[in-house]
Amino acid sequence: MGYGHDDITNKNINLKQFTFTKGNVIEGLPYEDNTFDFVHMRFFVAALREENEWPTALGEVIRVTKPGGMIQVSDFDLKVPKDTSSLLYKAVLGCSGTPTAKMFIWDGLEGVKSAKDVLGPMLGVNTPEELEDFLIRYKHDLETKESLVSFNSVAVQKLPVV
Repeated sequence: MGYGHDDITNKNINLKQFTFTKGNVIEGLPYEDNTFDFVHMRFFVAALREENEWPTALGEVIRVTKPGGMIQVSDFDLKVPKDTSSLLYKAVLGCSGTPTAKMFIWDGLEGVKSAKDVLGPMLGVNTPEELEDFLIRYKHDLETKESLVSFNSVAVQKLPVV
């Protein structure tokens, strides 16, 4: 949700220097108005279940951002290109079997694991055994079938009250 700035560049990171808080943008985040200088939210598309939840979620992000603060929202869109001559199409196919492709596969599997409470019911995955089976099949598909993900990101500044 937020963090305090510490210089951790090229240093060992001690998780005790961070505070982690769980919240829900639809029910209201556990922070006062105008709390953070920077708010980054991602993967709303996987978390928000109804189209009408978007204004509430974005309103909550705006509420906790200080005037003059920055908001960044990033999300993904699964797309399969039709134009096989496109550079994106070639770049993704060029990753097949490489360390980069293996990192994409690992990210995909970890993403499903971390969102299992939301994705599980939609995928028919309700038990640890069903999750393990799904992850094996999903990994196989990621390794053997073409798939593309595009990431979109927007950054805006909350205007100071005049």
